[in-house]
Amino acid sequence: MVSLTQDSLRPGVSLTSAGPVTVAAMPPEYVGFKDLPKLLGGVSRATAARLTHVEGFPKPVKQSFSPHRVWRREAVEKWAKKHPPRPPHRPPGA
Repeated sequence: MVSLTQDSLRPGVSLTSAGPVTVAAMPPEYVGFKDLPKLLGGVSRATAARLTHVEGFPKPVKQSFSPHRVWRREAVEKWAKKHPPRPPHRPPGA
C-alpha cells in the first residue's frame, strides 16, 4: 500500500478533505496499459491500444487492485515474442 499526500501529487491534482488516499500497488506479475508499449517492443501508445483489440491478444483480467484494464505480464510477453513489432513504413527508395 502507498500513502499519498498533497506534496507527492503532480500539480493540478488535489486530495479530498478526507486526507491522504491509500492505493494498492500493482503486483509485478500484472501490467497496466502504460507498460504495454515497452513490452510490445517500443511501439507507440496508439499502436499498443490498437494491438489490444487484435484477435489473439491476451484479454485483460479483472483484479481488485486496479479499476483499469490489467493484463498478465507473462501472457503479454509471450504474445509479443510471437508478434514482434513491424518496422515503420518507409516509402520506396527511401
